[in-house]
Amino acid sequence: MLLLLEHNLAKLLLIIFLFLFPATIYQHSENSEEHKLFLKLYQESFFKGGEFLNKGEFQRAIKSYELSLDLAKKYNDSRKQVKSWLKLGLLYWNTGELDISFSFYSKAQSVAKQFGYLSEYSTCTNAIEIYRLYKMGKENRGLNYYEASIANFQIAIKIARENKFEYHELKCLRQLSISHWENNELNKFFYLNQKCMLISKKLKHRREIGKAYNNIGLYYWKRNNYSKALSFYQEALFIARSFESQAEVAASLNNIANVLQHLGFQNRAIEYLLYTAP
Repeated sequence: MLLLLEHNLAKLLLIIFLFLFPATIYQHSENSEEHKLFLKLYQESFFKGGEFLNKGEFQRAIKSYELSLDLAKKYNDSRKQVKSWLKLGLLYWNTGELDISFSFYSKAQSVAKQFGYLSEYSTCTNAIEIYRLYKMGKENRGLNYYEASIANFQIAIKIARENKFEYHELKCLRQLSISHWENNELNKFFYLNQKCMLISKKLKHRREIGKAYNNIGLYYWKRNNYSKALSFYQEALFIARSFESQAEVAASLNNIANVLQHLGFQNRAIEYLLYTAP
């Protein structure tokens, strides 16, 4: 509700601004009052998006950067459009909507190339290459080409680290861990998910924290350490419920039920399994 009110208020300010100063405003001097107002509104929405991003509030950050993008488009400011597209590309990467992320990075890359924005062009190009390697890594894993999959993710991680793309590194590390899991390299799987947990906590990326907890629980389950597995699964369940993610909640409940069954608590295991039923 609060997010909706904030978004509506921001949109109202934008409408008022555009009503007072229509789309031809870009023809005015940079020292004009209209230009100063545009800059103020753009900077406020862009700055607020950054605040939400740093808090791990990705949906609220998206709304702020969408507003900054609307302003940049109406004022025909290509560089500010590119900056907003870059942030939206990052945020949709964080929410797991990778094709949308790719579309924003692609738009930013095209305009950055056209106008010679070298720094932004480099950022887009590297993000798109990570996306390409990420997709290849998953495809190769699906074909049981584990070594190729591992190589894909390792290259993606190298690019991410060289460019200090921590959010990209985080997701690629988790996928790399899964390739090691399917290749029966459990210790590497465990080590990588410990790194994921540390990075995701630093970035306040709660969904990735939950996934790291789940994977670490899976490792302990495989090692027959059921008490530790149960502890991590319960943490993962708590986070999944906070996002109201039915798939992640169901996976956590199923994992907890498996542990309880191995511990001999059949009735409790059945209760958890019933929660997963549609």
